[in-house]
Amino acid sequence: KKLTENDLNILKERTKKYEIFKKERKSDRCFSLGLYEFLGLGFDYSEKYLEYVLNMKLSDINLEIENLLCLDKFVISIVE
Repeated sequence: KKLTENDLNILKERTKKYEIFKKERKSDRCFSLGLYEFLGLGFDYSEKYLEYVLNMKLSDINLEIENLLCLDKFVISIVE
């Protein structure tokens, strides 16, 4: 099932709220900044990530869904 424009807008809004919420406490901000630096992402990764998410296009996401979740190519085995 593909995403709709409404789904994408909801996801973008939730991501934006989460990024804002994540920075409310000083300890959370410090943890995030330290983690991003430790991972080599840079101290401004949070802003770059949010900008990337807000600029996502529905067509690109649906194309990735088709490529990643192509059910014709999946093999599921159950081992008991």
